[in-house]
Formats: sequence, structure tokens, C-alpha cells
Amino acid sequence: MQAKLSIPLIVFGLIFLGWGVYGLFDPQKWTALMGLEPLETGGLSEARAIYGGLMAGMGLFMIIGAVKAAYRHAVWLFLALSMGGLVLGRLISLAFDGAPQTVHWIALAMEAAFALWGFIAFRSGGKAV
Repeated sequence: MQAKLSIPLIVFGLIFLGWGVYGLFDPQKWTALMGLEPLETGGLSEARAIYGGLMAGMGLFMIIGAVKAAYRHAVWLFLALSMGGLVLGRLISLAFDGAPQTVHWIALAMEAAFALWGFIAFRSGGKAV
């Protein structure tokens, strides 16, 4: 039987929701942190959409999965695959583009941890966490 509440998903969800809100309302600082510089309105729109809206939506999905056991298994799979995709992209960038800034190494470590945690939780049927 699954727990009524998944504390790790609440924590992960709040992290993503917080970063998403930050990206929505201050995309220039968010992108500067990541070493990006949106040069025009289109760049700001992409930053708000991806670093803001998408991340906030991911956070909300995790929080929903934390409180609704019926969604939890799907949320863990989503976390494993989405974070795994980010890790893959960063590793390919490392191979083709060279070593990134410190912030990107930190992001890689966090994304790898989220992906691994999501995979383990998914494989356990969401019962382990």
C-alpha cells in the first residue's frame, strides 16, 4: 500500500515550482545564472516558457503526485525520464562543447540524482518513497 503522502515529491515539486516562478517573473536573472543571454523578445519568451512555465508545471505535477497516490507512479516515471533527458543533453554537451561552468556541474548532479531517485521509485511502484 502506498503512503498517503510522498514527502520527496513535495520537496522536489516545491523546488521546481520555485525555480519556475523565478523563471516566469525574472527570466533575465535566471538565464544569466545559467550563462545564457536572451538577445531579444523571442529569447525572453523562450526563457519564460521553458525555465518558467514548464518548470512550474513540472513542480505542480510532482505535488499532485505527492498527494494523489493514483498519479504517483506516473509522476515518478516522468521525473526519471525528464531528468534523464536533461542528463543526456548535458553529457552530450560535455562531449561536444567541453566543460561547462560550475553551475552546470551542479545542475547535472542534481538532475542525475532526481533521475535516479525517480527510476528507483518507479521500479518499486512508488512504494519505496
